Amino acid sequence: MTGAPWTLADAGRQDGRLAVVTGANSGIGVEISRALVRLGATVILACRNLAAAQEVQADLPSGTTESVQLDLADLASVRRCAEDLRARYRRIDLLINNAGVMAPVRTETIDGFESDFGVNFLGHFALTGLLQDRTDRIVMVSSLTHRRGRIDFDDLQSRKKFRGAQAYADSKLAQLLFMDEFNRRHDARCVAAHPGSARTAILRDQGWQRLAYHPRLRFSTSWFVQDADAGALPIVRAATDPDAAAGDFYGPGGRLQTTGAPVKVEPVAGARDPVVAGRLWDVAESLTGVRF
Repeated sequence: MTGAPWTLADAGRQDGRLAVVTGANSGIGVEISRALVRLGATVILACRNLAAAQEVQADLPSGTTESVQLDLADLASVRRCAEDLRARYRRIDLLINNAGVMAPVRTETIDGFESDFGVNFLGHFALTGLLQDRTDRIVMVSSLTHRRGRIDFDDLQSRKKFRGAQAYADSKLAQLLFMDEFNRRHDARCVAAHPGSARTAILRDQGWQRLAYHPRLRFSTSWFVQDADAGALPIVRAATDPDAAAGDFYGPGGRLQTTGAPVKVEPVAGARDPVVAGRLWDVAESLTGVRF
């Protein structure tokens, strides 16, 4: 029906397609993987915790998934994962950069980057660059919080001042800047999506927001928080919509984009700034040693 809310039934079949989903062992990542398997795709669960990934595999039909180790907090692991994927597969139809962290206190990756910036942005930047020539469509999983993000080139690593929520928002803004710059520089097919306000481990671990996460309070919080399977739908639509164009951004279509069926949305104006995006790209290449 014209104008009806988009559901998984509206997604085209993905038979014969290969999707790599980072952070596929929990939360949104599990639901993205489950949805793609239902659509017929083969899904590679790219996860730091292989045991958890294998538990997800056991819950999905045999032969529909595989696992590969990926620790986005370690650039050496990112390179090993990319090498493994390149050795196994000549083509990757979908690369869904979903994994993320929101550190409550400042921590650093193996390579000395602030964890949110290092995992959410730099790790995915490196992985995408290393798989660029094998990949058809890339999906960056951002967040509503990108709206309050800022790119402070004098303190990208939050050494002068750290606030967990701000560092997370900054990394999610960086992902959207990456998307546009990637498309500009390389005529890529990179899109983005955000899950709205979804009940995931990231939400669960953030102070008072644990109340919104608690399943017993689902009835009273459902007007602004949705379950992970609903939060996964904008990402699945970004991955499968045949009409998606480079730079498109999907999110829930309900109140304040917190809940609802997936639609095309717009990021904040700063996420489209080509000057900031170009400078951030150059910094990311320098920090990761990965050149596209």
